Amino acid sequence: MARIGASEEGVVHNAANQALLDGCEKLGYHAKTTAQNLRDTSAKSAGWTCFGDKAGNKQGTMVTFLTDAVRTGNASFVHNCAVKRVTYRAADAGGAPTSAKRRATGIEAEVDGFALRIKAKRCVVVSCGSLQTPCILQRSGFTNAHIGRHLALHPVTGIVAKFNGKRVHAYEGAPMTTVSNEVEPGPKNDGYGCKLEVPSTHPGLISSSIPWHGGAAVKAHLLDTADAAAMIVLQRDHGTGVVTNDAWNPMGMKVNYAVTDDDKESMIDGMDKCIRILAAAGADEIMTTHSAAHVHRTSDAAALDAYVEKVRLSGIKTNSVGVFSAHQMGSCRMGVSINTAQG
Repeated sequence: MARIGASEEGVVHNAANQALLDGCEKLGYHAKTTAQNLRDTSAKSAGWTCFGDKAGNKQGTMVTFLTDAVRTGNASFVHNCAVKRVTYRAADAGGAPTSAKRRATGIEAEVDGFALRIKAKRCVVVSCGSLQTPCILQRSGFTNAHIGRHLALHPVTGIVAKFNGKRVHAYEGAPMTTVSNEVEPGPKNDGYGCKLEVPSTHPGLISSSIPWHGGAAVKAHLLDTADAAAMIVLQRDHGTGVVTNDAWNPMGMKVNYAVTDDDKESMIDGMDKCIRILAAAGADEIMTTHSAAHVHRTSDAAALDAYVEKVRLSGIKTNSVGVFSAHQMGSCRMGVSINTAQG
């Protein structure tokens, strides 16, 4: 944390994150400031670092650990590089090599249409994320049963609110500077609940998240983006999925994953709390990402309860509500033994 400069001190909240804090305070819900690795959380451009950060405001891997590696003189980087496979040799002289008896010797890749082969002196570290790492290992001929399995996705759904005339500008300033752990324990109190957070809400993200109720409706929502704020329900998943190499897919992979009933129940609890937080913060209009129109436009408490109950009854059903993945994890277990390796 020290190297990337992450700290809770001096964090400046944009209007959307402040709404989470204000709403939670009024309702008595848990809420706190989260550690940030931005040099200046008050900068309007901080909300755009998801698209690039030429100024180096965000002290992420690019400007810390990778820069440190370059300065040692022992690291080089290859841009636009697509790794095809890991090369290897038998670790011993006897018999056909199995996954457990192979020693990596390098990689074969493609860079701007040209073939590239790198030979490793000591080892090969495959670090291409939980989606692409298993595919590279599978393409390379490794057959460990754990490769590509145990995939967790942190399923997410969202609530969008409008604060008429407030000019929230949720896409400006540092995103996700706050979090509420009010429902983190989960419905069964097993620790598999969800976190409630505030993302950087750009028009493109909103347009891909809100349900389609006709061109005019979507246009109206986008024209109101400056007054909009969103909260997300980020679920710790009980279930797991599988990622496999797929040569016919443009991304080179296929993912098989389904949200479990326990996680759906927890996410609905999270949506309930998000709606109430935004209402308490003064939102004039609240909507979910359900295909059916679920819009709330009154401050009346009884009407709010009825709206929440309607959302609960709608549930999290396949192709009926927007569900996304916040993080991809777990499919690259590490260890000296396939029997004890943990994701």
